[in-house]
Amino acid sequence: MMMRKRLFALAMGFGMAVSMLPGMALAADDKLAYAVLGDSISAGYGLSDPAKDAFPALVAEEKGLELTNLSSSGATSDDLATRIKNNLPVITGADVVTITIGGNDMMNALYEFLAAGYQAIDPTMTAEKMQELLIKGDPITLAAAAQMIPGFAASDQAADALTDITTNLAGAIGAVKTANPDVQIIVTTQYNPYQQAADAAEGASAEAANVIDTAFDTGVTALNAAIQQVCSTAQCTVADVYSVFAESDVNPCNASFKFLNLDFHPNTYGHTLIADLVGSLVELPDAEPDEQAPAVEPDEQAPAAEPDTEPVAPSVSAGWNEYDGNFYYIHPDGTPAVGEWLWYDNQWYFFTGSGAMLSDSWLEWKGDWYYIYANGQMATNATIEGHYLNSDGVCVK
Repeated sequence: MMMRKRLFALAMGFGMAVSMLPGMALAADDKLAYAVLGDSISAGYGLSDPAKDAFPALVAEEKGLELTNLSSSGATSDDLATRIKNNLPVITGADVVTITIGGNDMMNALYEFLAAGYQAIDPTMTAEKMQELLIKGDPITLAAAAQMIPGFAASDQAADALTDITTNLAGAIGAVKTANPDVQIIVTTQYNPYQQAADAAEGASAEAANVIDTAFDTGVTALNAAIQQVCSTAQCTVADVYSVFAESDVNPCNASFKFLNLDFHPNTYGHTLIADLVGSLVELPDAEPDEQAPAVEPDEQAPAAEPDTEPVAPSVSAGWNEYDGNFYYIHPDGTPAVGEWLWYDNQWYFFTGSGAMLSDSWLEWKGDWYYIYANGQMATNATIEGHYLNSDGVCVK
């Protein structure tokens, strides 16, 4: 649902001076204002409908907040000050502000670290080229990165990035509180995007996956310690996304070593986990007590309810469900598997955009072709219609 922008009292009369006033904004429908600062996590990168499925939208809908999302994909902690300065009226009028930041700082530092190490092999290697090759899944670059990445946490690049994040985040929180002393600020910790992917890795990729998983966990732990320290000093709320993701039985991120996808962004399920956590931390003012309804006299009977004549939808539960000849899968949080792969009982299954399990069909996924048997399982090490599919299910000829 699209929400109306909040209106600021006396904004037209005072012009730029409104940015210096304490929070005086009132939404036309008296909703509390929710401003979002941060990076691609807050922006909902990779989601089919970020305006609906990204965690800020989910929080706003659940809590009845008026959302203004000021985040942008690729943002680093350096960008926070400018984003706050350019949107002071929004910050001044906000009741809640959330911040997701630091991931891009650390990733940029990682690319610089890996590029520097790789220059012994290729002197022309740059951080930008390293990023491009890793995203493409270049096997030579991936192998070299897996060898070098354990040293990243102790590198100068990582130390410099952590210093920048600490300084910039503290400055941003201070700027928000100066503009709006009464605002609630919630800062999320960063998560390890490769934990569940590494757990599911098999064969030759498992060793490299575990090395990457361990290295990222070390780096993220150091980053989260910096975030916790800043928020403790600034007295703002920390949303421990790291722990929520680590405890999830379902992969909350897009990353996969089975299909060699290093995308570290949360998937739809991951955004629901963040939304549930952040929503639980949002402090709403106590509602005004409603007028008491008149008590019913003992001899007055409430009218009997009319029988419900509407058709009842089929009941669903977590796990597999069959309806109208199709199979569906419901995640433990109640959300259906839609447009995604599912690893179940040592087999891969794919669910279409309608949520129905794909069967007896070819599937194109991220530029590769796969075949799905009639029972829904992905074909591996098989020849289908003259085409060979390897151990990862990819059609290679």
